[in-house]
Amino acid sequence: MPIRPYLQGQGFDPDTIRVMGSAFENVCKQLGIADRHDAVTKIVARTVIDIAQRGFRDIDGLTAAVMQEFSPRSGGQDTPAT
Repeated sequence: MPIRPYLQGQGFDPDTIRVMGSAFENVCKQLGIADRHDAVTKIVARTVIDIAQRGFRDIDGLTAAVMQEFSPRSGGQDTPAT
């Protein structure tokens, strides 16, 4: 599924849209998202767009950054030391 429907008129150059589309496909595949029309897919698309707006412009870097957003935190990092 292309990312274009999720761009909502935002101005990205064609190369950035291609990179975002590839990263979107990669992330959906890695997360095992089969239904490309559900709320989770929309969240993934918004995350790809948000991270691309921060300056990620290569497929591998953008894919990795988005996957990091969806990965569980390693045990105890968010817990204060006692």
